[in-house]
Amino acid sequence: MAENTIERTHYYHADASAIGGYITRPFTGFVPSQSSVSLPLVGGVIEREHKGRKWKNTVNYSNTSTTVSGKKQDTTGPWITEVTAAIDDLNIREIITAKRIVAQLSVEHPHEGHTPKIYLTGSQFVDLRISGIPITPILNYDLFEGFEAAPTGYPGKPWDEQKSLRKHVERQYQEAGGGKEETPDWVRHHFHWLESGEKSNTNDGIVCSIVDGFEGVPKNFPGKVFAHSIYVRDFGRIFFGEVIVQGGTYSLSMIRVKLGSPVGGAISAATARSNGKTYP
Repeated sequence: MAENTIERTHYYHADASAIGGYITRPFTGFVPSQSSVSLPLVGGVIEREHKGRKWKNTVNYSNTSTTVSGKKQDTTGPWITEVTAAIDDLNIREIITAKRIVAQLSVEHPHEGHTPKIYLTGSQFVDLRISGIPITPILNYDLFEGFEAAPTGYPGKPWDEQKSLRKHVERQYQEAGGGKEETPDWVRHHFHWLESGEKSNTNDGIVCSIVDGFEGVPKNFPGKVFAHSIYVRDFGRIFFGEVIVQGGTYSLSMIRVKLGSPVGGAISAATARSNGKTYP
């Protein structure tokens, strides 16, 4: 009698957003997110593209595009989910401008096992400027390399337990100011588990960044840099290339802005997320 084999089923889950957010001051409203897209449970491909618009003199852009796809490579190969979100000619209150911003996230779930390989290659900033001053984010595409592998070659334990990823977080914590008294509380909040002396952050997940600082920051730069984040007076806090790992969910947000006086609110641009699951 032939040996019974259990057929595994992968449930895809991925979404992408090119732009979105809300304003609380001096008016209230939601920043339109017209090109958001979500992948069907069974996989496939969905693409969306919208021409730009000007929204209340707060956010301008010329074009947005998003793509989500999911497929099995072959009979015994991995399930691959790819997510891309892009925005062209972004302008947020004349402070943040960029020719093009792309978030690209690929998640490769193994045929045997559960923890996937993660790739961020393709994510990029083109001609990023703050108050007209060009700066170049230093992108680290190796965040998800150097993992403790299982015999299959895939990660042998969940990503929020991988020492290689935690070392990146600890390094970024030091580069952001570590435990120094002058480090602002809003910077510390991203690394609260390190502040408290805990050895892991598995309860809340891990927040780090694909951005390892910036090149070309002049002395007259109108903001203050804390690792992957920048504070600009009378504008707000800007977080670049945030990577969030929580359970089996993996997210990449290329720009997140917490607006301060005189305009209040929050805006994100080029965000990709995936958290597919394989049973049994």
